[in-house]
Amino acid sequence: MDTDGRMAPIYRGMEWIMQFAYLQLLWTMTTLLGGVIVGIFPATLAMFAVVRKWIRGDYEFSVFSVFWKQYKLDFMKANAVGWIMVCIGFSLYFYYDLITGFDGWLYSIGRVVIVMLAIIYCMTLLFLFPFFAHYNVPMLGVLKKSMLIALASPIQVLIMGVCIGVFIYVMKLIPIITFILNISLLAFALMWIAILKFSKLDREAKVNM
Repeated sequence: MDTDGRMAPIYRGMEWIMQFAYLQLLWTMTTLLGGVIVGIFPATLAMFAVVRKWIRGDYEFSVFSVFWKQYKLDFMKANAVGWIMVCIGFSLYFYYDLITGFDGWLYSIGRVVIVMLAIIYCMTLLFLFPFFAHYNVPMLGVLKKSMLIALASPIQVLIMGVCIGVFIYVMKLIPIITFILNISLLAFALMWIAILKFSKLDREAKVNM
């Protein structure tokens, strides 16, 4: 009986579990290194940069080196993009809370507008860090193009939303997994879905050149 052959898939599976756990540990440590406030966005970008390489078939690299290089390289840019989105989110909440004091048609119109903007905002968030990790564009380009790609990708957005729903369900069901694997696995899933869209856009751009 070829025991080694039968155990090989298990070994590979364990190696990948360790890789994802290690990546999540790096994300946690560097987020804390920045006091969370200025650490979470560059750490998240670095995580997406690592899973991007895995998805593209590159496995022969130092996870720490790639992660740390990306963390330092775009530290300021990632924080600027991240905190702009946080401010936009708070603004939407503030205006939604504000219009609840209105009556009649002002409330109805205001609510529709805010809800539509909130949907666009959430769609943009889904593509924000995958786009940031995949393309080298200026800060405002990250925000603008993430939004445009998200609006043009309703199916991908829906699938990403399902992935996040599964993530939240598992987090509630088995909280300890969240601290070991879930965030890195979610980043992998979102990046994989986004890269399918990016690859299609890149092919179309070459055809139209």
